[in-house]
Amino acid sequence: MSRRQFLVNSAAVSALLALSACAPSGAGADTAAEAPAADAAAADADAPAIGTFGESDNPIVIWHGLGGADGATFATMLQQYSDENPDIAIQSETYGWDVFFQKYPTAVAAGTPPDWAIFHAAEVQQMASQGLMQSMDDIFFTSGELPKDDFAKAIMDAITYEGNTMAIPFDNHGWVQYVNTKVISDAGLDPNALPTNATEFVEWALQVTTDTSGKHANEDGFDPDNIAVFALHQSWPRFTIPSTLFQYQSGTISRDQTTALLDSEESTAAIQFWHDLMYEHHVVPPQVPGQLGSYDLYRTNSLAIMWDGTWSLNFFRDNPDLEPPTTYATN
Repeated sequence: MSRRQFLVNSAAVSALLALSACAPSGAGADTAAEAPAADAAAADADAPAIGTFGESDNPIVIWHGLGGADGATFATMLQQYSDENPDIAIQSETYGWDVFFQKYPTAVAAGTPPDWAIFHAAEVQQMASQGLMQSMDDIFFTSGELPKDDFAKAIMDAITYEGNTMAIPFDNHGWVQYVNTKVISDAGLDPNALPTNATEFVEWALQVTTDTSGKHANEDGFDPDNIAVFALHQSWPRFTIPSTLFQYQSGTISRDQTTALLDSEESTAAIQFWHDLMYEHHVVPPQVPGQLGSYDLYRTNSLAIMWDGTWSLNFFRDNPDLEPPTTYATN
């Protein structure tokens, strides 16, 4: 089976966005022994988690940032494909997204990119405009091997640049509100009667949030430096912040794409709302280094509501005790 067939078959399965690089993969990086100790330590911190599926002197190299629960599913997919196609070997390299977005453009410019990369549709326009991607039309779509009608039009529009389809849609995941009914019930509230606007939410969150002594955020003596249960977590700002901007009748850019809206009164109010949740009401963890992530808090019943993606399925599979008290909502 050819590399082209591998990509076609893989693209039929759900997980983010597949992107073909613009040149063949090249030699590996210099060894740590050739660099100073400080450089070696930095390299170790940025080193990828490498998964090898099959054996070959010339494996298909994939770079991506699927380091969470979705990464486990992706590894299972690659293993299954390798088992069914022993003549194809795959090397999967998982980077932190901050490292990935520095490494990928640099590798393309140097002529040593991976065979395949995975990142988000939101980055396609920028990557394509910088010459970091190649059109997929003649490879997959023009022949009908991958019918464009199989994918949602909005997604295809997002990955089309100057009339060229620059990627293969590989995942269209939902943004879900996970509700911990146990935490809410323990606060004396009805988990089936959630707040419906900003004012109600603040009042509700103050009752849910508690410090280590059991005091609620709306009680005298509440200790904001020692919080045991938070009402909400910011989760992924790329989704959370825009969704709040939209609720304030704003956004990042006007519909005609001619005016930036980030400094509008509505956008300022939306960001101020999140600031106040963190630093005035203390119902959301502040965005500073050292804070626990939403998974860490939710896992220990220290979070009432967690906004996250459908990729969290493996998180709940790995924490079965959380499934019974968790309900789901998308609005």
